[in-house]
Amino acid sequence: MPGNIAATVVARALLSLASLAIAAVLAVELVAERRVAEARVEILKARIDLPAARVAPVLADLRAAERRRPGTEAGLLIAGVEFSSGDEAAAEKAARKAIRREPENFAAWTALARISAPGSREAKAAARRARELNPLAPGGP
Repeated sequence: MPGNIAATVVARALLSLASLAIAAVLAVELVAERRVAEARVEILKARIDLPAARVAPVLADLRAAERRRPGTEAGLLIAGVEFSSGDEAAAEKAARKAIRREPENFAAWTALARISAPGSREAKAAARRARELNPLAPGGP
């Protein structure tokens, strides 16, 4: 019996630790999601034309969110903000990072096609890949 009680106590302790770890991960994800949502709202309100004074804080929030969560949403928002603020190189870098994270993401390839120099070999290749991933997309990249 004493062995069973000890095993039960250890199992419960491990279960409690696992629960705390899961709660911590979820809390970090919630913070990242809030940052992305707030940035998305600000961008939409400004129609991507953020006042210059807001570009750096919005990018900082999006980069923090990008570090804390998987996926490409924050990275694609970064690409959009960078592009609209005139930093095409940073926008392209953000789009490429999104593609590295999710190589099968139609939106990431579309972003790269639109950000790349119009008519360039790179823009055409990105547009072609986007069409391969989503041949039914209206208008294409």
